[in-house]
Amino acid sequence: MITFLCAADNFVPLKRYFREWGRPLRPRFKQLAYEKSPPPGKMPDGTYVFCDVDRLDAGNIDIAKNIHNQLSRRGDKVRLLNSPFASLPRFPLLRSLHERGVNDFNVHPVDTSPGLIRFPVFVRSSAQHKGAYSDVIDDAGKLEKELLRLAAAGHDMQSLILVEYLETGQQDLYRKYAATRLGESMIAHHIMFERRWEVKGPSLHEPGMLVEERAFQLDNPHRDMLLKVFDIANIQFGRIDYAMHNGRMQVWEINTNPTLLYPRDHYTEQQMPAKLWFTEQFNNALIGIDDKSPPYKSWWTRVLGN
Repeated sequence: MITFLCAADNFVPLKRYFREWGRPLRPRFKQLAYEKSPPPGKMPDGTYVFCDVDRLDAGNIDIAKNIHNQLSRRGDKVRLLNSPFASLPRFPLLRSLHERGVNDFNVHPVDTSPGLIRFPVFVRSSAQHKGAYSDVIDDAGKLEKELLRLAAAGHDMQSLILVEYLETGQQDLYRKYAATRLGESMIAHHIMFERRWEVKGPSLHEPGMLVEERAFQLDNPHRDMLLKVFDIANIQFGRIDYAMHNGRMQVWEINTNPTLLYPRDHYTEQQMPAKLWFTEQFNNALIGIDDKSPPYKSWWTRVLGN
């Protein structure tokens, strides 16, 4: 069985996937909140995926580390994905990728001296997945005003970062590529298309775009580089979002509890082949990592009472 450990406020993505797309594998799947998990000694052998490691607060990080530490003592009886000790959150990952020459853009704390920043920039959270908190800002004076506005609105300024902006649009069309890793499987997930620089959530799906997306899925053109980035991040389950700039991959983030698919009624008939293809690939990857489990029903009935 595969147990996904998640923050209590972020159960929806996986629960929705197994309810609507991964239904045949639901008997192999368990979801636990870090805050409500049983003692590690009562957890059965199996595969454990530590989700949300890029956004956990200090209390849940401590819980996750304790669970990981105790389970790891069982050796080959368990498979553990996404170490809360080693997986890189957004800021250190993006800074590392820039220093390694993978990303052309850098990231900075909000209190960085403007002379050390390459403008334009935008403001976003260092952990949350809510998109940009500002528009593109092209000079230090405007940045100061924007940070004052965010502070007055009650934002925790220590949780915000500055991201150097790259123009990745081509002929007024922006693409956000996504790929999902699960174990050793790297699945080309989707391309989101938009007319403005921030691409998030539902996007354009014109016929030519659907053709491009299917070719991307089947060719998986960036697989080798993506695996290298995931290895730098020490992440074995997550969705990476990235763009292309001058022929080079530019990584925006890795989400360790991502939206895998929206509900079925969100998609048109023309979009469904790509979504069903992803489902098949992801379900096969799930089966591939579910190789450490004893008969589990009696275990979880006893431990969790369900």
